[in-house]
Amino acid sequence: MKLAVMSDIHGNLPALKLVIEDIVKQKADEIYSLGDQVGLFPRLGEVLDLLDEHGVTCLSGNFEESNFDQTDDRFLRWIAEQKGDRDFGILPCVLRIEREGVQIVMTHKEEDAECPEGGLHLFGHTHKDFYERGKSKILLNPGSVGTPRGIINLPEARYALLEINDGIIQITHRSLTYSAEPIWRDFIDSGCYEVNPFLSRLIMEMICTGESNALIGRFFRHAKSMISADGTDNADIPAYPHNIWEKAAESFSWMLPNKFEDLLNHGGKLF
Repeated sequence: MKLAVMSDIHGNLPALKLVIEDIVKQKADEIYSLGDQVGLFPRLGEVLDLLDEHGVTCLSGNFEESNFDQTDDRFLRWIAEQKGDRDFGILPCVLRIEREGVQIVMTHKEEDAECPEGGLHLFGHTHKDFYERGKSKILLNPGSVGTPRGIINLPEARYALLEINDGIIQITHRSLTYSAEPIWRDFIDSGCYEVNPFLSRLIMEMICTGESNALIGRFFRHAKSMISADGTDNADIPAYPHNIWEKAAESFSWMLPNKFEDLLNHGGKLF
């Protein structure tokens, strides 16, 4: 039996399309997504439709548990509208299955559940692929489809294939490269960039540098320092006032300082 396991799509449609195409070619029997299907990319509705179309079993992640539709931030409310009438509350936080005599536990975060001795624990959340065959269990993180960390070819999508036969497990991490150009065009054409250009740019730099968690952490901390300097009452990240995002973006040390201005001002290619 062959299982395809992915995680942390975060709404990245071009990356997901590439992964799904590869999974079909690999003739996987079952497909699982370990949470955070939702994210900060422009075409979330189409991502959810594609997962449904291919019968992907999805778990709940921290993004599915976020109340984006209850915030005053225009960008996050815009994202919440893309999910339509889907109820993320029905998604399981823990999934336990048995395949070919192997006990498998699936969660979004590693600490969300215990894995039985001799079992296989699949989890995501860190955006970094990981594999460890210990004495009592096997740990596997397939990495991230949408914004993987530690990538070599930029941008890149990652997932894992598991072949299980008579209790024997063979694991393969898959890495697929694609162009970031369509994603940036989507940010502009969808109106997402107009709603919040600062977060849009941040997301693009995340997928183009492989510095997903580190980059977003640095930017949010920088924005928080703008809050303190401005004397504005603390707000929940990332629902800061627009002027705070603007100040933070102007003074932030971007990793790709010129590519975005060239695209917007001159219609040039991003890469």
